[in-house]
Amino acid sequence: MKKNHARQVKVLYRIHGLSHLMNTVFESRFSMGQSRFELLTVIEDAETITQHQLGKQVELDAAAVTRHLQQLEFQGLIERKRSTKDLRNLLVQLTDLGKSQLRQAKIERRNLLEEIFEGIDDKALQTLEMLVSKLNSNAKLDRASHKNK
Repeated sequence: MKKNHARQVKVLYRIHGLSHLMNTVFESRFSMGQSRFELLTVIEDAETITQHQLGKQVELDAAAVTRHLQQLEFQGLIERKRSTKDLRNLLVQLTDLGKSQLRQAKIERRNLLEEIFEGIDDKALQTLEMLVSKLNSNAKLDRASHKNK
């Protein structure tokens, strides 16, 4: 089966555009980008996590994690402190303000997702999830093969 290159490019541009739009809408509604929201969610789930573990879990490099955490700390949403067991490790946890703002952002995010997925049934959503997962998997394989060259 011959693949339609123009359609493939169009689909990828639409995915990219949707991702950019989602980031813009998300940031305008919650005063934080999706990366920071994800960081806060991972911290909440772990209660306390090392900065290194956090970076691995969200797949961000150390410099990006540090930049995000500095901003979140400045906003009073997280606190970082040295581990008493291993002084090389910085422990990260949410403050009460961070917990409160994350709780509110989760409610708003749920509302936003309901708006975005309006009119899309479970079957269509399941198909979309499968297709995006396959594209993501293929892209990761391609990225890995280029790293090894």
